[in-house]
Amino acid sequence: MSGKITQFIKTQKYRFDFGTDDKLFTTIFNAKIPQRELKGLISSLQNCLYGNMSDIILLYLKQHHLEYSNFNSIELIKKFL
Repeated sequence: MSGKITQFIKTQKYRFDFGTDDKLFTTIFNAKIPQRELKGLISSLQNCLYGNMSDIILLYLKQHHLEYSNFNSIELIKKFL
């Protein structure tokens, strides 16, 4: 026995919504992200503009070799009556 502990992580759906007065930025994807990596991902977003957050999330997933699929992002313009 090697003594190595293997952690099995299920794929989960993640959704991040960031908004301003006139726009809503939404990023949705499926991924296997360990808790410590999720904290790192959220920390990497702290100093980003809302419009850049989907690019930063995707870059983080790729740089940290995290398994992901169905990555989608959208920018919605809020209309007020």
